[in-house]
Amino acid sequence: MSVAKTLRTIFDRNDADFIRGLYRELLGYEPSPPIAEYFCRMLALGVPRIIVLAQIAKGEEMAVKLSEEMPPPAGTYPTTWDWVASAFADPLQRKAHYMEFDLPETVIRAPMTGLDPAKDAEMKHFENVPPVPQFVAVVPGGRVWGVGGAVISPDNRVLMDLSIDFSQAYPILHQTGLRPTVYVPETLGVATCSATAFYYHWMIDVLPRFSLLRNSNIPIDRYVVSRGYPMPFQEETLNAIGITKELRIECNSSTHIQAARLVVAPMNGHAGHPQKYAVDFLRDNVMPPLRKPIPGFEYLYICRMNSGHRKLINEHEISGLLQSYGFCRVFPEQLSVAEQAALFAQAKVIVGPHGGGMTNLVFASPGTKVVEFFSPSFINPCYWMIANHVGLDYRYLIGERISPELAAHPFGIVGEPIMVNPGQLERMIETVLRDS
Repeated sequence: MSVAKTLRTIFDRNDADFIRGLYRELLGYEPSPPIAEYFCRMLALGVPRIIVLAQIAKGEEMAVKLSEEMPPPAGTYPTTWDWVASAFADPLQRKAHYMEFDLPETVIRAPMTGLDPAKDAEMKHFENVPPVPQFVAVVPGGRVWGVGGAVISPDNRVLMDLSIDFSQAYPILHQTGLRPTVYVPETLGVATCSATAFYYHWMIDVLPRFSLLRNSNIPIDRYVVSRGYPMPFQEETLNAIGITKELRIECNSSTHIQAARLVVAPMNGHAGHPQKYAVDFLRDNVMPPLRKPIPGFEYLYICRMNSGHRKLINEHEISGLLQSYGFCRVFPEQLSVAEQAALFAQAKVIVGPHGGGMTNLVFASPGTKVVEFFSPSFINPCYWMIANHVGLDYRYLIGERISPELAAHPFGIVGEPIMVNPGQLERMIETVLRDS
């Protein structure tokens, strides 16, 4: 049989048999298990078979080198710019590898408003947080590691501003060795971080990066995303912005890939301070066309009864109070993103505890009134920031102090349950409805 016919026969086989067939028929011996696994991982990442064939043709010495374990990172760069400045002395090279965007500054339209003017004054410090610089960088030979998609520079250092771990565990920094990389001869866009199973972090910390990557005008072959525990809202929104399954590589616990070059972008702001372009991107690319309003959903109560953290202790009492004013209880996690967006877009008043469901304020209509509940131990201004970007009428209500026993939560103060004072809530609702 000719070499061409042999190759055609081998190319029709499954991945594992394809690798073994190349070695047996062309090289005359069996690949070792580590080498066979390495090339199967290349194929699983979508690397074309002809590229794998070319790698195998380079010989056993190259294959052994590729399949060897790698040393752990040699250190870190706090920012991607630190790596660029270290790697390139020539200003033109720096400019070629690092593009900073000149985004409009956040305009604070209204301060955080509650029931206590003294507390409102304390909240003003949230207005003074400067925006995080937004950029796109090109990292030749860069690597992506692990389920959270940590980014590693060519000189084997972790780029910390691209490798955010909200748990602060940073497993990449505690490895004694790294499994072999799989080389992907493509330009890969990177939009990774931890906590992507949480709706807010996915919508605000991941998706807007595609805005920066696209606006860089750098040709990108595919995208690396970290989905953690895959959730339906991830698939729905990726498809909505055109990042279909064939265009992405999804990180998992065994991920360690090296690209011809990575094109990377940071999260869009400090925790709790999303920037306006991120909100605009979601409204322009994820929000479905407005439909005819659904009767009975003008007043929404966003319930966290099914959540594992930040629940209302007096849920039954507060839910009953709100229902007496005509509020409909909504469980966002039971709805598609399109359905959530449609409800928020038609609402006149939205009330609920601080939590992921309030991310949908990005889809609300300007002028919509918002009341957000906090525990006294944890106040995060992210939804107030979103309300300002969209033009919403935002108010907040801080819950009552609770006993240490009730407050205890595995997430610490971030997960602490909330006790809303019904009298204070009623007073605020009366004001909101009177002004509607």
